[in-house]
Amino acid sequence: MSGHDLIHPVAAVVVAAALMLAPPTAFACGWWGDSVDDIEDPVVVSPDGAPVPGAITAGPEQMARQSAAYRQGNGVPRDLVLARQWAQMAAEAGHAGAMTDLGQMMEAGLGGDGDQAAAAHWYGAAARRGIAEAQHSLAVMLREGRGVGPDPVAAEAWLRRSARQGHFAAASDLSGMIWAGLIVARAPNEGCFWWLVALGQGQQGVAERCRQEQPTISHEAFGAVQARAAAWKPDREGSGTISPEGGS
Repeated sequence: MSGHDLIHPVAAVVVAAALMLAPPTAFACGWWGDSVDDIEDPVVVSPDGAPVPGAITAGPEQMARQSAAYRQGNGVPRDLVLARQWAQMAAEAGHAGAMTDLGQMMEAGLGGDGDQAAAAHWYGAAARRGIAEAQHSLAVMLREGRGVGPDPVAAEAWLRRSARQGHFAAASDLSGMIWAGLIVARAPNEGCFWWLVALGQGQQGVAERCRQEQPTISHEAFGAVQARAAAWKPDREGSGTISPEGGS
């Protein structure tokens, strides 16, 4: 079987060596595969990049990690076609992280044709299972009406869910949209609050942006928002449905 033949979901693979995940690939809302630890049960491939039949069967987690390895070129030749195939198998087996990565590849046309509707479908499946990156990506597609009908109410709900989980890009977007008047603040100085949360979670920038966007904010109010943001902790999700509750 060539490296680009469709791999059957029960393809056998052999454990041989650890595949280390590389630095993140730049993309809009984040790859699930860039947030996982070292692969505990790595998949071994032949020199031409094809999986080697062997002693154990790849489960959804292992297939999802193999997809990430192919996408990044970690321990295997970089191959976006195989990365997408592994991601699809893992997603169809119910792996929420792989659903996110498959959505990214379909949205961008990596490893195959672009398909905005399919990307929105997989983002939605992963978002409902609590994956913050997918929630952010789905929010963007709903806001822009790509692959799905535009729905600003649902877009805000998913954006807030992603931000509450500590996804800094979602928190940054939320602050910017509040400041731009595209989303109604649910609490005083909420735009500043989410900007400071984003900074705390890894967003590049400075706290003084709050004063630039809100020049009338008092010294006391700014200090109070800083204290709230410093004490804030991500609210990690399991599976669920959209919640109408506020984000701060």
